[in-house]
Amino acid sequence: MGVKTSAAIGTLVLIVASVRSSSIAWGPCPAGQDGNECASIPLPLDPDDAANEATVTAFVRRFYAGDAPTNKSLWMFAGGPGDSAESFAGGAGYFISYDPTVTVYLMDQRGVGMSLPTLDCDSPPAYAFDPTNETTVASYSACNAQIASEFGDTLKFYGTYYAAVDYKAVVDLVAADKVAIYAMSFGTYALNQYLQLDGARADVALMDGPVPPDRWALERDPEWKSRVAQDVLRACAALSATCSASVDGPTAQAAGFLMDAVVDGSLPCLSELPWLTPYRAATYNLAMIQGPQHVVLAPFWARVGRCSASDVEQLNFFHATQEAQSGSGPAAPLYTYGAAVAIGASEVFSFAAVAASDDASTAPPPSYAQLEASSQRVFATAGVELLLAHARDVDAFPLYAPDARTYRRFAQPAALNGEAGLPLAVLVGTLDPQTPFGLGPWFVRGLGLSTGDALVAVPYATHGTVGSGDACVLNMAAVSE
Repeated sequence: MGVKTSAAIGTLVLIVASVRSSSIAWGPCPAGQDGNECASIPLPLDPDDAANEATVTAFVRRFYAGDAPTNKSLWMFAGGPGDSAESFAGGAGYFISYDPTVTVYLMDQRGVGMSLPTLDCDSPPAYAFDPTNETTVASYSACNAQIASEFGDTLKFYGTYYAAVDYKAVVDLVAADKVAIYAMSFGTYALNQYLQLDGARADVALMDGPVPPDRWALERDPEWKSRVAQDVLRACAALSATCSASVDGPTAQAAGFLMDAVVDGSLPCLSELPWLTPYRAATYNLAMIQGPQHVVLAPFWARVGRCSASDVEQLNFFHATQEAQSGSGPAAPLYTYGAAVAIGASEVFSFAAVAASDDASTAPPPSYAQLEASSQRVFATAGVELLLAHARDVDAFPLYAPDARTYRRFAQPAALNGEAGLPLAVLVGTLDPQTPFGLGPWFVRGLGLSTGDALVAVPYATHGTVGSGDACVLNMAAVSE
């Protein structure tokens, strides 16, 4: 595994839950939604205001083998922000097939997916934010304006603190004797806030692809992703003599000079590759460091560098194939744009919103123009940062102040569950471009844990180690006897 794990995490295999959920009206899942049973649970919009009757609904799915739910439970917190828990349906199926005696619960956080109202617009953007495309930018602006108009006064109630409160309410309604939680990406950020709530229940927790409460990769997103791209090239060169010869040895610096040539317009065959703009090169580079396409990264830059007639032919074929696969259909139902922008721009974009009461010195984030200029010569677009800067600077998106009770604060798992504390592990892939490896030890230390005990490094894994096929991680995350 590369890093020692705590024996306490072995208690994952001992989670036994007695499910008593008579207060939830379970029924068949709606068309297009996975799960043995689903439920829509009304919850207060503002849980701190008993006089306010406004509500939201939390949509929950549960998965189990056989004819009825079992006495074991595992909760999965989805990523994003803005990802529906439906994206975890395959993972839930994995756990059920691995251990048919477990029941898995998935919940869409408020404002996301099937939880109503949905924090979105009538025509959510269906493509990546491209600052060079005026039509694309206009579509984002229109969506932002609609969200601002419809949710401006209540937007703060869709922040992560209130999502954590909802998780607690639903976990309490299910009333399991013990609770196991697996959180992925932004889900780890939400889980950290959940664990700070009075009475929050968890007997074991796994944080996969960690997002610490006081450090987010969005602060320097293209730079971090560019470093991971170079790490992938170095790994390729170290494992293959052919690759080493193609990408200029283990230093993997050649691709950087090639990106410079694309930006400067000095690449010899650039006229034969009219689509190879700096934005497109960075977009493809980003796609190729997400996991299975690692094997394409070195050949792509090797062909760009050699620039022969056959290379041009293959690169144009690659581009045409990518364009055909991308399509231009409606946005995927697994992702809610408005929630992503509201939480991203208000809570995590350089931590520029009003900070917790003990830290009001947060520097302002870089501007849209600064980000666009600084992202030209790196291996990944600044699309996410630019999108959030666009919402902040261009559209006056109605930002909210994150709730100071949990914002930028670390949970202290050692103080939970009495003397035993909360068994918790942070999982991180060594080639993760979304949440870089360094966030793993940073998060562990902030939680007051030992990196030698609580940090699990998964070699060559990208974002989300449970899907990496690593048997050790899969066994850790399974709930079994």
